Amino acid sequence: MAESQKRQGTSGKQKSNVFILLRSTCKSCFIRRFVLVHKEDWERYQRKEGLVQDIFPYLLASERDMLITQICEKCLPESEYDT
Repeated sequence: MAESQKRQGTSGKQKSNVFILLRSTCKSCFIRRFVLVHKEDWERYQRKEGLVQDIFPYLLASERDMLITQICEKCLPESEYDT
């Protein structure tokens, strides 16, 4: 998939270049993690307009899980990310 197609997402319109740096602290180890997302995607996620993997396809699975659970990839069972 071309880079421009990834940025456009499912709606087909070009995303703005406005980003939000999200900060989340792991509930288990208390280490702070940061994730950079498009502002428009974060607003869609807050409005519950879709699944996290559909709204943030450019994030790693561990980053999406951190948004959902507030538990980092080191504290989740490693089997969660085995393919």
